[in-house]
Amino acid sequence: MKTVVRALIGLAALIVVGAGAFMVGKSLRSMVERRRPTLLDMRQITDSRPLSGAARADSLQGGADVNPSETFRDVLLMMRSEYVDRIDDDTKLVSGAVRTMLYSLDDPATRYWNKEQYQRLKDDTQGVFTGIGARVAIQKQKIDNIDQRRVTVVAVAPGGPAAAAGLRAGDRITELDGNWVIAYDPRLDLNRLAVRTMPEVEYRKALRQATKKLTDGVSWPRALDKLMAPGDADMKLTVVRANEPKALSIVVKKAEFTRPALEVRSLPGGRVYVRITRFTADAPGKLAAALKDNPAPGGLILDLRDNPGGPDLPGEASAIRSMASTLGVLGVHGKIGIIGKGSSRRVVTAAKAAAKSSKLVVIVNQGTANVAEMAAGALRAQSDATLLGSTTCGDSVYQKLVPLKVGAMTVSAGTLMGADGKPLPARGLDPDIAAGSTVIGGQDDPMIARATALLGGRTGGRS
Repeated sequence: MKTVVRALIGLAALIVVGAGAFMVGKSLRSMVERRRPTLLDMRQITDSRPLSGAARADSLQGGADVNPSETFRDVLLMMRSEYVDRIDDDTKLVSGAVRTMLYSLDDPATRYWNKEQYQRLKDDTQGVFTGIGARVAIQKQKIDNIDQRRVTVVAVAPGGPAAAAGLRAGDRITELDGNWVIAYDPRLDLNRLAVRTMPEVEYRKALRQATKKLTDGVSWPRALDKLMAPGDADMKLTVVRANEPKALSIVVKKAEFTRPALEVRSLPGGRVYVRITRFTADAPGKLAAALKDNPAPGGLILDLRDNPGGPDLPGEASAIRSMASTLGVLGVHGKIGIIGKGSSRRVVTAAKAAAKSSKLVVIVNQGTANVAEMAAGALRAQSDATLLGSTTCGDSVYQKLVPLKVGAMTVSAGTLMGADGKPLPARGLDPDIAAGSTVIGGQDDPMIARATALLGGRTGGRS
């Protein structure tokens, strides 16, 4: 009898989870298949003629042809007229609705940013950092047939707190200040594996523990916000690192700091070292000015380590535009990549703005991501550059940042592809010459010495 009870408990939990997922998916699909209203201007919704209380109540029940924007409007008006407390500002309601709408898509790259978060994101893309000084993102993994969300370090800003503490690209942050970063519902594990094997008392105890772990945990949106938020407090991170047998405990002291997106310095033998950590609006112009003074007759080393690429901002701040112009300064011209969305293709081109360098080595690592990976691939294909370092991130999602009247949203708006029309490989770009170093960009960086040696031993073409 106890076995039957445990089985029924586990089955009921799975049915609830499955039914909830089914209903969310069905609702989203219905919304997408019907006409999609824009949320860029909420006045289009809220300025409509209000319905009477009874009419609003009837409209909320709706039918198959109810427009989502009408439902949203009716709920908003109902809250204004019927909620027990006076609502003087709709901003919180609108922000919460947008946040939940995007969250329901189960796409970590598509999310809402409030006003403060949006400003920090813009600052980050321009080299002004707060928090731990690292670009972090959510990576989806399937482990034991359970979809999990892992807070992962994409790139570490040079000279920042994360770099000083020893954090690396690829590190997975599993705890913040002793609190588990929620990767999945641990009760799914329990129901799937233990319902038939554990005594009932132990099962109920384990279920309570799993529930407490979930309720005490930190959601991934909250984790990202805490990692980027300003301040000077110490943060204790539990980190899982590839090839490390045990989790690491790393303390990072948060700070605000500025790091130029472009660094150029001359090396012996007429060589030039260029490091680009962000594709900013002024990067191509600064690079062109630097190379005009020193055209690098002995060859050029382009360091794209820990360059996270996107998201792509609108207008002059576009990372795609900056990257294409930068490659033009390096002598590349023509088609360098494609942004695909369904059957449509947007070709990314570079206009040659300088003579093509005969010798080029591009240094990459796991923190070379997204738009930076497109750049590295294009330079290898069109400038016969040698890629030196470790396998890149493997992020092919074209993420667009869309400003809203209150905050902003990032949207997965396409797939980054090479000029050949193939998506950037999910496992990343493999280097031509594998090498690595924990010292990045300094005078003692062995990768720069290695790249210099490669330039000295070749006259063009890969080694």
